[in-house]
Amino acid sequence: MITCFVDNTKLFLKDYFQRNQSESGFSEDKKRTGWKIFQKKPDRIDTANAIIYAWHNLFWAGS
Repeated sequence: MITCFVDNTKLFLKDYFQRNQSESGFSEDKKRTGWKIFQKKPDRIDTANAIIYAWHNLFWAGS
């Protein structure tokens, strides 16, 4: 990891910040909507996930 950083710092930082943004988005969604999906049936789990994604996009579109 250190060698990759030293050899190509810009590419390393670009990948790092992309991962960081992705993970902070997941964390933000979990805090906003709860840490657990309480549905049991697969179709309801998919619906709950879709609603969480929609809320995430609406919150970001509003800011």
